[in-house]
Amino acid sequence: MDTGVYDYGLTFLAHSTNQDQRTNLDLTSTASLSFPEEGFSVGFDIKLRNELYTYGYVVRVIADDSSCFDFISYLLYSRFNMVLTDKDRVVKNTEIVDSVKIVADKWIHVDLLFTREGIHIVADGIKAEIAHSLDSFKDIKIYFGGSKHPRFFSTDVPPMTIRNITLADSHGKALYQWDLAAHDKDEIFDNIKNRKAFVRNGVWEIDKHTKWAAMSSLIVQGPNPQVAYDDAGGRFFYCRRESAVYL
Repeated sequence: MDTGVYDYGLTFLAHSTNQDQRTNLDLTSTASLSFPEEGFSVGFDIKLRNELYTYGYVVRVIADDSSCFDFISYLLYSRFNMVLTDKDRVVKNTEIVDSVKIVADKWIHVDLLFTREGIHIVADGIKAEIAHSLDSFKDIKIYFGGSKHPRFFSTDVPPMTIRNITLADSHGKALYQWDLAAHDKDEIFDNIKNRKAFVRNGVWEIDKHTKWAAMSSLIVQGPNPQVAYDDAGGRFFYCRRESAVYL
């Protein structure tokens, strides 16, 4: 599917919605993932939006149902937090703070590289590191937004849109890719191996292009107004007897 001319991605319902109606994307709904001993990476694009509460879990990467890496956003303070937990003990908590780059309504690319030596984080060119890693790469579960995992359950979902998720090996070779564009109701399949992911309560941006929706209305005074459209500038003109107006 050519997504170049359309907005696409998965928009997450967050704190302004009841907890049981918030969005969860489960990349491992059918089975956990296994990666080589050298490691793997998770890459994605994220766009945050301003709401009353902006804190929440962007993505959780869980190994062996015991160790967990959390990538957390807090737009109010222009901050990303990265937390590594092992058997309910916080091993490391670090952060990226940048009031210029971590802003609302801007696409930010994030790469998370998991190696045996540690975890390397790059968000829009800003780097951070954790000198510890997950227990194993053989039983990996990945959740965006809310998590239904019994040990790492969460309903703290940030107001965000996610697209272009790529899981790759330690050399950068893509293993799975979800554009988060075309979908089958609440299911979406990756472009490489047709692996199914499952979405709860998501808003698909691509669906906004499938039906007409009113964007605005205007009451025009006077008899017999004339209307014209400027397809180069995307403007509407209407003309009354005494004046012309453009929108």
